[in-house]
Amino acid sequence: MKSHEAKYKDFSRQTCLRTQTERLQMRGFNKSVSQKAVAASKRVEKSIENNSKSGIIIDRMHRKKRTNDYIEPMPKAQFFKIKKSFQKNGGLIIQNKDTDNYLENKNAEGCTFNSTTVLLKTKPSRASVFEELIHAHQYKTGEMDGSLLSLYKCEISAQKILLKNQQAYKLTQKEVAQTQKALEFYQNRLDEILSK
Repeated sequence: MKSHEAKYKDFSRQTCLRTQTERLQMRGFNKSVSQKAVAASKRVEKSIENNSKSGIIIDRMHRKKRTNDYIEPMPKAQFFKIKKSFQKNGGLIIQNKDTDNYLENKNAEGCTFNSTTVLLKTKPSRASVFEELIHAHQYKTGEMDGSLLSLYKCEISAQKILLKNQQAYKLTQKEVAQTQKALEFYQNRLDEILSK
């Protein structure tokens, strides 16, 4: 019979949640924690693949790269404040070469795994930062329940929030155009599902 600690570690690993020890390491975020996060993202991916084969649709939300044009990164000072606030509330934003490679392979600018874990490129755009934080909030409030239907609804909602707040978020014209394309894409996908 497994000990309480072993069950806790298993649960944390399966749900991609950080253990108490890992949460305490956040301030001095080191390479071993980032490697664990990348490994966790791979476990989530494998779980998604296995579940989709069994007919259960589970996915995570991410901002797709919709253009090869250069997108201006968020200013470092602004990003630092946002990241610090997210971490203060128990969140983890992971950025390193491994996450850059992972996101590049997924053709994504950012990825949200749950209400506390976000992957971003080392030089993220304003739109990708704000979108992934919106997605983290959607997980927290239960809007994202793991179904494809909720995935598309959450993506649509996030794009609409970005467009509504484009001036406050200081989105560039390229980011606005990218967001409008994403909104159209997800709306079409949702319409296809609802029409069946």
